[in-house]
Amino acid sequence: ASRVLAADQTGTSASEYLTKIATNADIKIKYLDNFSELCCGMAFDSRGHKNIGDDMRMKLMNRLRNESDMGRIPIVLDMSPCTQFVQQNPSDLTILDSVQFIQQIKDQLDIEQSAEPIFVHPVCSSQKMGTAHDLTNLANMCSKSVETTLEPFCCGTGGDRSIRFPELPQNAVDQLMDKISSTKGVSSSRTCELGLQESTGIAFSSIEALVYDAIKK
Repeated sequence: ASRVLAADQTGTSASEYLTKIATNADIKIKYLDNFSELCCGMAFDSRGHKNIGDDMRMKLMNRLRNESDMGRIPIVLDMSPCTQFVQQNPSDLTILDSVQFIQQIKDQLDIEQSAEPIFVHPVCSSQKMGTAHDLTNLANMCSKSVETTLEPFCCGTGGDRSIRFPELPQNAVDQLMDKISSTKGVSSSRTCELGLQESTGIAFSSIEALVYDAIKK
């Protein structure tokens, strides 16, 4: 999904940053062949097309099962809403969100904290998966000054809804962002990052970008 929605202002996608991080930790990342033909199905499921969504998810899961040596190799997804959607059904595969993956390998990375303030937004799916604290922990590892809202909130993006109804993210943040001073933010969903950047003026990028930039080169 992050590839379809393009890279952030750095010109590099979350997937590319994830590969760089893994390489730095001496971990090899392999991508599915012809990945552009595959989709987790969430985009269709959220529009009410349950059957299409289920069919696409099953097609993806079958490919992942084969490519992961029947679940022996862990699978990492770089967009939290897709991870949460795929994890809804029990599976014999080990499926990790990229936030969880980086949290697991962080001790293999040589990180240098920056003084630049960073606003962190745990997306709804990360809150449902219980990984919101992992996102904040990674941000704290990279920055000495991390800001969040007092209460978790939904940015209003809802998949592609912010593209069709751009006023939704604006309504979601109007009452919550008045005390945030950061000019840079991170999250774990490109659609949420795009919606929040448009509605807040904060330059959003992926958590993968933040972590990679903090690695001592």
